[in-house]
Amino acid sequence: MSNKYPNGYWPKIDYWLTKLSQYRVEQNPIKINLALTKLQYFMGREMNKSNTIAGVDFTQQLLELDEL
Repeated sequence: MSNKYPNGYWPKIDYWLTKLSQYRVEQNPIKINLALTKLQYFMGREMNKSNTIAGVDFTQQLLELDEL
């Protein structure tokens, strides 16, 4: 992960969750879709970061375990 996100992706996730709630109140489906897309992106990045130990990505192995 670059120094662009020293605290991980949680600040971005929190931001887009707040925006999603705001857009829901506004009943704006285009903005809701934008917020959902951004949340999927940053959640995916955070999950991939969390599945890495000593530089080894265990994402695939964890997905295979989920299928058992």
